[in-house]
Amino acid sequence: MSMSRKLLIYKFKKTVKYLLLATLISIWLIPVYGMFSIAFRPRADMYGNFFIPSSITLENFQEAYTYGAFSAILNSIILTIGGTSIALVFAAIASYAFSRYQVKGKNLLMFYILSTRMMPPIALVIPIFIMFLQLGLKVTYLRLILVYS
Repeated sequence: MSMSRKLLIYKFKKTVKYLLLATLISIWLIPVYGMFSIAFRPRADMYGNFFIPSSITLENFQEAYTYGAFSAILNSIILTIGGTSIALVFAAIASYAFSRYQVKGKNLLMFYILSTRMMPPIALVIPIFIMFLQLGLKVTYLRLILVYS
């Protein structure tokens, strides 16, 4: 096989790879574009042309603010950052300890940690609720952050 033929096959494979990648990216981006397109349309134009909105407005965001959607988003951000931070700190400490030190029963401890992930979360709802009631954590961010972490 000549060098120019190998180069031609290489360029063809590279072109097909990029076309496939562009197709997959566009398949992912079309629903994302549709979500943003619908968010900025007036309510009357909600089911109009998918690709080109007739007008752009911010009234949907004003209505969402009126109904309290932004406070819900803020709550989600607080809980997500708090729960993830605590879980990340404890996971980093535990993984460092398991990797660096010889602990008696290390395999049993690691199996216990893994097996608790297989338990359905609904099985823990009542014990966690009773524990938080006894601690006086009724309706707080801390309670949800601890549950999430």
